[in-house]
Amino acid sequence: MEEYILLENVIFESSSSSSSTDSDANDKALQDILFNNDRAERRVVPKIRNYLEHVVARYTDNEFKSHFRMKRNTFHFLLHLIGPRLNNTPFRGREQIDTTKQLLIAIYVLATPDSYRSICERFDVARSTAWFSVKRVIRAIYDIRNQFIKWPTYEEAQTT
Repeated sequence: MEEYILLENVIFESSSSSSSTDSDANDKALQDILFNNDRAERRVVPKIRNYLEHVVARYTDNEFKSHFRMKRNTFHFLLHLIGPRLNNTPFRGREQIDTTKQLLIAIYVLATPDSYRSICERFDVARSTAWFSVKRVIRAIYDIRNQFIKWPTYEEAQTT
C-alpha cells in the first residue's frame, strides 16, 4: 500500500515540479518502485541438499520400491536402456543433471501424487529442470516401446 501512495506522490510531484533535479529524483524513485530495485538480490529458495546421494543411496530395496514403485534392479535396467538417450541432448545451455537423477525425478513424478514444487525441493532442481527431465524420460521410454510392446498379427490374435 505504501508503494501505491509513494507512486501517487511521485506522479503528482513530477507533474507539478519544474526543477530537473527533483524530476531526476522522482524518476529514480519511480523506477525503484516499478522495477523493485530495492530488492536487487535474488532470494535463494531452500531445498533439500544431496537427497539422491545421502538418502536414496541408503534406501533398502523395499524402501526404494515404496518410493519409486519399482525395484532397484528394474530401475538400473531402465537406466541402462534409456541413459544414453538422456545424456545426448544439451540441457538449455546449462550443465545437464545426471541421468540417474533425471530418471529418478521422472519415476518419482509418475509414482507419487506429489507436486512439482515438493519434488523440486527434494531433488534440489528448478521446476523447469524437473519438467524437462520428465519430458525427456517419457520421450526416451516412448522411443523404446516397440522392444517391449508387441501387437499380435491378425493370425496370432485369431489363435489367441
